[in-house]
Amino acid sequence: MFIGGERAARLRQHLGQQGPEVIELGPSTSLLLARILTKAEDEPVAIAVLRAAVVRYPADAWTNFELATLLKRAQPPQLDEAIRYYTAARALRPETGSDLADVLEQQGRNDEAVALNRELVRRSPRDFRFLHSFLTSLRKSGQVREAISVAERITAPLRDGLKREPNNALAHRELGKLLWVIEDQSGAIAELREAARIEPKNSSNHGLLGLMLLDQDDVPGAIAAYRAAIRVNPSAEDLHYDLAWLLERWRDREGQIAELRQAIRAQSASRNQLQPSTGVRAAVPDQSRLQKQRADPFGLSDREHGEDFAQDIEFSDTVAAWLQGYFMGYRYSVGLSVSERGQVALGTALAESGDLSGAIGAYVEAIGLGESGPVGGKAAPHFYLGTARRLTGDLPGAIAAYREAIRLDPEQSIEARYGLGTTLAESGDIPGAIAAFRGATQNEAAHQLQPGRLLRMVVMAQRPEDAVTALGRVGEQARDEETTGRAIGVATTRYRQLSKLGVPIPRIFRLSSEGRSLPEHYYDRQFFAASAALWSAFFATDPKLADVTMAQNRYNAACSAALAADGYGFDEPPLDDQAKTRWRRQALEWLKAGLAYWAKQAESDAPEAKARIAQTLKHWTEDSDLAGIRAEETVKTLAEDEQKACRALWKEVDQLRRKSRQ
Repeated sequence: MFIGGERAARLRQHLGQQGPEVIELGPSTSLLLARILTKAEDEPVAIAVLRAAVVRYPADAWTNFELATLLKRAQPPQLDEAIRYYTAARALRPETGSDLADVLEQQGRNDEAVALNRELVRRSPRDFRFLHSFLTSLRKSGQVREAISVAERITAPLRDGLKREPNNALAHRELGKLLWVIEDQSGAIAELREAARIEPKNSSNHGLLGLMLLDQDDVPGAIAAYRAAIRVNPSAEDLHYDLAWLLERWRDREGQIAELRQAIRAQSASRNQLQPSTGVRAAVPDQSRLQKQRADPFGLSDREHGEDFAQDIEFSDTVAAWLQGYFMGYRYSVGLSVSERGQVALGTALAESGDLSGAIGAYVEAIGLGESGPVGGKAAPHFYLGTARRLTGDLPGAIAAYREAIRLDPEQSIEARYGLGTTLAESGDIPGAIAAFRGATQNEAAHQLQPGRLLRMVVMAQRPEDAVTALGRVGEQARDEETTGRAIGVATTRYRQLSKLGVPIPRIFRLSSEGRSLPEHYYDRQFFAASAALWSAFFATDPKLADVTMAQNRYNAACSAALAADGYGFDEPPLDDQAKTRWRRQALEWLKAGLAYWAKQAESDAPEAKARIAQTLKHWTEDSDLAGIRAEETVKTLAEDEQKACRALWKEVDQLRRKSRQ
């Protein structure tokens, strides 16, 4: 059965006109159709088909289960509704309950998840998946003693079985996953390496090993593992996307672009040759699999994990963010299909490498892919297209793209309003610019223009000096609008401060997450000198920023400066010795100011204040970002005056730590 291209369009049109309830399909056929629609990236239609099937066949466990799974994966996730359908599936087939427990954990309902997993283990005490999920939920809920007991219960038969059958790759992989959960990372990696050696043609072994190595900051090892996974399964677009993200982190831009193109080609081939999967019920254990588990001396079923090979494992914040879609997680791309986001990712990589014409082509392709889908969320490619056109000097084209982004998503396209306002100002339309900024003000949570966003738009101009001049004209004519005039004044002053520092500020298209300041975005992308320069400009125009959130801004600035001074990061051109010395001294100054802030806080007799100080300063002594000005083996290589300054700072830190513990 093939549903793609013209057939898929006709089906969408038919469902849109008559509603999915008109199509009377049996539960198995509905599941099959939903799977094919999902593969064709028509998740909303797949959900509509399953909703109709659930109404008609409420007692079909698998229809409820599949609908819940799609709702869980929706963008944004619809977890409350997913719980309702997972609950219905569990009432009909109790073995599906671990998926319900997983969603409960996502909502922070850990105690309920523990109770549900406990019941599953009671019913199937030798089912490894249930035991593993139970262990994970115990750890999340803080029930450490029982977690240790469960871990011993699981590892014992696995280790005994491996003594008898040492070449069981599945057992090595599952033991590795378990060891990771109990925080034996080196043991986990060793088990995954063994699984990959025994079963080299299973891409899940290599993929999970890659994630574990990445979590331990072994990026070259992770890249090698993902390349091995791709050799096994070259048509898996997810693997290409993952490797592209790794190569971006490793600053292999050429390799990143090549992998993105491979992923897009794999997606295109998949859309053109859609086939049903090996079984519409493969996502949940059926009776034959349960029987196989009972006959398995390891308590395992040789299931293929596919995209879920990292299920039930917690990684660091960095890798967890990636697993949740960091690489494709563009700030304004919620609602885009994987194909659209793939083209946006390619466009961004091309733009940041200097190939603006190639980037524009990729963004136009993303827009074309999204024209047949729902409107919500489709604004992102237009926003990126506007920014790319603006950098080529095509101001009319940029204005049209920004306007379209705002039309498609008037409430969320705040960044597009900043882009539109700045571009209109550059083109000489001052009243239009003021109107655009007024619209941004109305949509901002704080109802005022953000100088940081305006500064970003200055940096992203073809000629930043011209953008500063144009914004100055807007500020002059917007004197009656205090928020607009003030924000423009702060942004342009910050830019002039940056110009004095002489640090090149790279043009970055992608912003990593909500709530991050502009200097933090540059830190995330490992442009440490640029991040430190931005912080310096921010503090010069608004000294109060240094003490915001218990001096965290100043501390973050010191980390960026220390890393730049230590030669880390990808700033171009690389810093010379004079620049490194300057940033090292600046880092020390910021830390001294932060220490003075905490010393003042220590005057309080409140136990919670002292505990906060002790915890903060303990982090200072452990943070690897500051190793270049803290570790003795590094400090002793510095000039004598710098050595004295570094040692004096850490002596004061130790003294304040001791005082806070009294």
